[in-house]
Amino acid sequence: MNNWIYDIEMYPNLFLIGAKIPGTDVRVRFQVSPLADDRSDLAQWLLNDVEKMIGFNNLSYDSPMLYKLIHHCTNCSPWEAVDKLYQYSQFLIKKTKYPPNICPIRTQIDLFKINHFDNKARMTSLKLLEFNLRLKNLQSLPYPFDKVLTKEEIWRVVDYNDNDVDATEQVYYETLSEINLREKMSPKYGIDFTNFNSTKMGEHILISKITEKLGKEVLYNKIIDNHGEEKWVIRNTKRKFIDLSEVVFDYITFETAPFQAISAWFKSRIIPEVKGVFSEIPFSELVTLEPHYEVKVKKKTQKDLNVVYRGTKYVFGSGGIHACAPAGIYQGGNGKLIRDIDVASYYPNLSIENDFYPEHIGPEFCVIYKDMYIERQNYPKSTHKSENLILKLGLNGSFGKSNSNIFCFV
Repeated sequence: MNNWIYDIEMYPNLFLIGAKIPGTDVRVRFQVSPLADDRSDLAQWLLNDVEKMIGFNNLSYDSPMLYKLIHHCTNCSPWEAVDKLYQYSQFLIKKTKYPPNICPIRTQIDLFKINHFDNKARMTSLKLLEFNLRLKNLQSLPYPFDKVLTKEEIWRVVDYNDNDVDATEQVYYETLSEINLREKMSPKYGIDFTNFNSTKMGEHILISKITEKLGKEVLYNKIIDNHGEEKWVIRNTKRKFIDLSEVVFDYITFETAPFQAISAWFKSRIIPEVKGVFSEIPFSELVTLEPHYEVKVKKKTQKDLNVVYRGTKYVFGSGGIHACAPAGIYQGGNGKLIRDIDVASYYPNLSIENDFYPEHIGPEFCVIYKDMYIERQNYPKSTHKSENLILKLGLNGSFGKSNSNIFCFV
């Protein structure tokens, strides 16, 4: 009964917070406006009745707004408080990348973070979720954010806020199994996973296993900052170029001309980075692939790196190889079988079996990586919201981010 779904609305003359206990009709509202000054009641509610606060993007907006109100807007007039809060609200909205580094008033559960909606590819608004969840009452913000509201308009915003709280409650129930999983795994690994997305959880489990076995210094360098304080910064192995002939293994051979050509092409390349190097390639660099590739012009360059084999186009990129055979019925014959194979943790196993590891960590990385892969097999795949998935995403995500300059496994 001490967990609350909540949401905040801000206008030039209105600060409003609405909250409810999930699964009940218990609801509270506090405002600072021409209608009321509920700051004292809000502070008492936070002090006596609240343990956890559940919201949507609340770590970046609602929680800092509460912190601002409690710490900077309690000893001034209501009008000064609203003005300070409105200005701070605009600052938070425009500060798009990083939330303020504050200690939240109460434990925050951010459904936006847990579901990884802060990722560019997954970016989703609460309104779109309301539509996808088929909620009966979809409301848009009734007035422009910079409008000074009349008393009647304030009540309409209160109704809008109630609707957003109800929508957040539905998202909460959709996310509840994820929340429960984080509550279970946080004490197990000694990491507060409360607002981690699943991939981030897996990555930090791998980091914790490495630091436990090899020490923190293998992943981080200790420095003294400008204030004379010790600080840990990510350690990695940056390279000026990659000679692909050193990473195409000798045991990889092909019998057909298109794949022999693409294999030789890769072995001839020295690349300055991974991202984007296999797209928009000058045609002069593809002479050895003729006539095996499909021409697709983009800005007078070849759009993608590909070869065509028996009518199927195989596209090569930094994330892997992709192909899609035409729809139809396929049948083996002449002693040959058609096999559809799914390799568990394919990219991590390439690293494990071929002794690929970050140079600053050393070969022990592959041992720990393999232990984590074996540990994953101990957990059933009974649900996509499981420890099996977390470890899978940790294995794949750590490999996938191995070309990031701000990641410790580079």
